Amino acid sequence: MGFLKDIFTGPDDETYEVAHILWALGVVAFIVMVAYTVFKTGSYPQGFGQDFGLLNTGGAAGAYARAKADQTKDRP
Repeated sequence: MGFLKDIFTGPDDETYEVAHILWALGVVAFIVMVAYTVFKTGSYPQGFGQDFGLLNTGGAAGAYARAKADQTKDRP
């Protein structure tokens, strides 16, 4: 359970990060949606994968920007 807490909390290991939780929910929703589509149609929906990749890239860029901002805030 400590592993999941490390994933979903911020640098202080106490405050839950909404962005991390929403990312995890997005991953689960994507997997369910793709599995359902493949089951029903028999083909992989390529557009879903591309869109999800773009969303993950944007999320990673936002997390990086926030980490950089937190680092500069601590400097004297």
